[in-house]
Amino acid sequence: YLGRRMIGVNQKERDVRRKLRILKHTEENGHVAMNCRYFGVARASFYRWKSLYKKDGEAGLVNKKSIPQNPINRTPPRSVREGSAFAPDLSSRAHSHRLISRPLS
Repeated sequence: YLGRRMIGVNQKERDVRRKLRILKHTEENGHVAMNCRYFGVARASFYRWKSLYKKDGEAGLVNKKSIPQNPINRTPPRSVREGSAFAPDLSSRAHSHRLISRPLS
């Protein structure tokens, strides 16, 4: 430690340690609402962390991306290879639909 900053620890590890500290403090103290107010955490978040920790251990406390892995509007790799400069007037969604509906050559 260097003051309050931890050296050599990335943001994910700090977040997990913070959540663990809140969970353990609340387990020892027993008063969820008071501890959530003290730590500045919503009770819904606390209970979500508690169930994730019970289910998956520390791995469950790692923040996950809230975006889908395969968004609808993503341009397919095929269109990137073929180049989208041939139809500059089309939106990305229309271009993707046109490419998907064409048979593979």
